[in-house]
This record gives sequence, C-alpha cells and structure tokens, in this order.
Amino acid sequence: MSALDELWEGEIAPWERTYSHVPGYEQAMARLADADARLRQQLGEEQRRLLDEVQGEEDEIHLLCLQEMFRYSFSLGARLTLEVFTSPGTGVPGG
Repeated sequence: MSALDELWEGEIAPWERTYSHVPGYEQAMARLADADARLRQQLGEEQRRLLDEVQGEEDEIHLLCLQEMFRYSFSLGARLTLEVFTSPGTGVPGG
C-alpha cells in the first residue's frame, strides 16, 4: 500500500507515535513525573491550579511548535526530493 493510501486510510498517525524507543526518554519522563509530584506536595490548592494553567499553556505552545516543525520538515523533504529528481548530474531520469 502506498503512503498516500495509508494516510487516506488513517493508518499513518504521527500524533500516536510513542518515544519510549528514544534513549533516555523513559528516564527523563520518570524524573519529570517525580519532580512534578514533589512540587505539587509543597503547593497549596491555588498554586497547583496556577501550575496546571502554566503547564497547559506550555503544552499548547509545544504543540504549535511541533505542528510548525512538521510542516517545515514535510516541505523540506518534498523540496529535497524534487531537487534530486530535477537536478542535472544526479543520474536520475529528468535530472
């Protein structure tokens, strides 16, 4: 099945990708969860709500940056592919 077919069928879903295979990821996540829990124990209810708000805004910014990175990376990949197939001396038909 082609990548376009997989995308159409919903079989390609980058947002569902996990990162547990990335070296150090799980350890970093565990440290983050531990630090978050220790911090929350020291905060009052209002401070915890404020922390939740800050983390929510950080998550939104992170998502916007990831979306822009995806757009840029996809566009760059397409440009590189086009260049390979159209540049003289590449040994590729049409190039």
